[in-house]
Amino acid sequence: MSGERMKRLDRIVRWSIAFVGQLRRNKRPILH
Repeated sequence: MSGERMKRLDRIVRWSIAFVGQLRRNKRPILH
């Protein structure tokens, strides 16, 4: 069983959810 892959996937999923939530909160195109 690959536990490392699950950890990495969970981290990516949590990061993407937080990122989308931030975009929805701002409702503004962010330019870097």
